[in-house]
Amino acid sequence: MVPDTQSLYLDKQGSSSFTGTEKIIVLVLMLAAIVFQLFLRYYGFHSDELYYMAIGDNWSFSNLDTLPLTPLYLRIFTFLFGHSMLAIHLASSICCAFILLMICLITKELGGKKYAILLSGLFLFFGGLITVATVFTYDNPGHLIWLTALYWVIHALKENNPQHLIIAGLFIGIGMLNKVTILFLPFALVISLPFVSQRIWFMSRWLWIAGCIIIPLVLPYLLWQYHHDWYFLDFVTKYTDEMSYKAAFPAFLWNQIIPNNILTFPVWLMALILLLFSSKWKTYRLIAFSYIFLFIFFYILHSPFYFLMPLYAILI
Repeated sequence: MVPDTQSLYLDKQGSSSFTGTEKIIVLVLMLAAIVFQLFLRYYGFHSDELYYMAIGDNWSFSNLDTLPLTPLYLRIFTFLFGHSMLAIHLASSICCAFILLMICLITKELGGKKYAILLSGLFLFFGGLITVATVFTYDNPGHLIWLTALYWVIHALKENNPQHLIIAGLFIGIGMLNKVTILFLPFALVISLPFVSQRIWFMSRWLWIAGCIIIPLVLPYLLWQYHHDWYFLDFVTKYTDEMSYKAAFPAFLWNQIIPNNILTFPVWLMALILLLFSSKWKTYRLIAFSYIFLFIFFYILHSPFYFLMPLYAILI
């Protein structure tokens, strides 16, 4: 008998637990990410890395002028290993390892078996998310939080149970303590819902609970900003004016393709087409529409290319 090639890559039942071989694949990918970051040639500190270390060293609840999660995360490593390149690279490598773990979990959630998990991990390893993390920034933990939230969105879609969105909302709330751009994710998901079969979720209390759960997580930060004339908004406005990349549409599109590794372009493009038009993948069509809306938002706002990278990881 000719083996079913598709069954080597996809499990139609979509079991969410790794087999023994799959666990080994995931572990090797995570360790490879750590080794890759730790053995990079040291070019010295990036100015952003020095800035985050300074914030972490002087952080307190009485001074919430910047979003605290990334500096506090880095503070753990500088406390343990000192203010060194080792600490910076280790902090970055741990994020990379867990990003790879989340991609493997998402692949498994979508029905992927060992070969699909291995290929997804390898494509990601040589793609944008891992290479961008060679400099430690807010986006290292930020991308991990995006992917974790998206994992629970995908799980909710798979189970057709909006109750799982509460966990996604929890991680989006945590992400708000790291970078406000994560607000684009729930916004894109909500405006995409009318275009997919899950539009009935608007009638579910779980969707609205998931949205409201964000508020208590960021309330202390918002109160501090309110009592200090919204310092962060002024900072973001000036930073955006200086750092925005006002590219024409072809240049913006090209900058989505190249940093993600041009070899992955046909892969994620085919995935986008299948999600939009294949009846087999209609369960997850919300992801495709969310990508399209986020692409439009970030193009209009002249955002950096790496804002969309978590969505490319999902497509791959």
